[in-house]
Amino acid sequence: MGKRTLLKIGMLVGIGAILGWGYPPGKCGSDLSFGFEQLNRWHSPSMAGIEFAQSCRNHCGRGCYMMGYLIEHGMGEFRDLKNALKYYRKACEYGDKEGCKAAERLTRQLHLK
Repeated sequence: MGKRTLLKIGMLVGIGAILGWGYPPGKCGSDLSFGFEQLNRWHSPSMAGIEFAQSCRNHCGRGCYMMGYLIEHGMGEFRDLKNALKYYRKACEYGDKEGCKAAERLTRQLHLK
């Protein structure tokens, strides 16, 4: 990912924090439909990713799971399985069961421990 892309994402995440994008701690959707509703609402994986990243920073497991999903499937700019795994593990840590399953699957796929 280039420096310009990272700068744009950083600026959008900052704007998202000011506008209240994402979910505050303990106030995020816990079912699988949460993430895909956000994705459909934004019509853009990049914009949805900003909301998911903010949610993840607020300890929302579903937001972390969806960030992992976007990154694993290359929705946005690139596909990065190791980075997706980090988000899935964080989702699992925050109590998202699908995040745990995805982390286990990707760990086996990447032959990691």
